[in-house]
Amino acid sequence: MVKKINKNQAVLCVADGVGGEERGKLAASMAVNYIESHTEIFPLSPEKLDTLTREAGHEIMAFASAKKLEKGMGTTLTVVAIDGLKAAWSHVGDSRIYHSGKDGLVQITRDHRFIQELIDGGEITFEEAMKHPLRNLLDQCVGSPDANPEHGTFSLSRGDLVLLTTDGLHDHVSSEVIHSIVSRSGELSKMADLLIRKAAEKGSKDNLCTAIARIE
Repeated sequence: MVKKINKNQAVLCVADGVGGEERGKLAASMAVNYIESHTEIFPLSPEKLDTLTREAGHEIMAFASAKKLEKGMGTTLTVVAIDGLKAAWSHVGDSRIYHSGKDGLVQITRDHRFIQELIDGGEITFEEAMKHPLRNLLDQCVGSPDANPEHGTFSLSRGDLVLLTTDGLHDHVSSEVIHSIVSRSGELSKMADLLIRKAAEKGSKDNLCTAIARIE
């Protein structure tokens, strides 16, 4: 989702469902719809986005309970609110926020995966992690009672890009390739198409989604 409020404000959001294809798809749709319908009024602080993320989770849990879905349903949920040259964000799961600017491509979020601690501790490399049997196992998601969103802010400059991706994209396309694509000038829709095509060429069979904004 990319929702432009006015020329200086926008909200970007991606969600990738878990817990079975149909339940996951519904959870992702419910989360995005909740964010879209509750982000009309700025300013949107990190704490506000955190609250909205938790509320989206409560709505998903209530639905699963009402439908007596024993295994529940859940989704990743990653949100950015751009307000001029400032960005606030909230995040649960393994979708990502990247910031492309004068310092290159910077990953803002941390993946909420069981194997992330192994990567952070230097016990395995990212390449090894992509072959690990637990590589896609999340340690939290929206729709789970123990979901604990991370949130924060980062600064922007004119010409910078903000990029959100699901794991079907960034697990198959390296940061170097992502940066080479988003650092080019041109239409954002063509950048998105190229990123998704690169992931598909690398064999990604997962959901592919990206949201991009340029600061002008």
